[in-house]
Amino acid sequence: MKDSIAQVLGGEAEVRSSSQESKVEIRDLDALTKKSDIAAALAKQYDFDEGKVKVRSIRPGYSESQIAVISLRLTIGKVVTKGGVVRIGWTICKIKERGGLPRCYRCLENGHIASKCLSRIDRSGCCFKCWDQGHKAAQCSNKSACFVCAAARRKDMI
Repeated sequence: MKDSIAQVLGGEAEVRSSSQESKVEIRDLDALTKKSDIAAALAKQYDFDEGKVKVRSIRPGYSESQIAVISLRLTIGKVVTKGGVVRIGWTICKIKERGGLPRCYRCLENGHIASKCLSRIDRSGCCFKCWDQGHKAAQCSNKSACFVCAAARRKDMI
């Protein structure tokens, strides 16, 4: 389908296919939980092969807990998120689908990450709130602005 659409559009636009993976977030993990523990627990509880779980990251959460982001095939991801919980060791952890597209921190556009960015423009110094250079959103006291409107106002963002 991607090739057919690309052929019809010609060089007018870039055509990309969406991933057939579901990103899932697991919260309330024990501080000692490892990637292998997560894969084993999910595979056992939802009856699939451990190799189908890709643990992308584990980061600290609140109160000495951890949060993991995993990738699963779309069909398995729907089953897992519908279940809502997984028992990992002695802990019952909450599962939810991770929404939204990834955002590139280089060009600030959605749909890809900085390591795969093909844009010639580097907007990494821009504020996410007002889109001005030289400060970050945490320190911004300016009024919120739309990225498209700010880009039209400033030619260096295009």
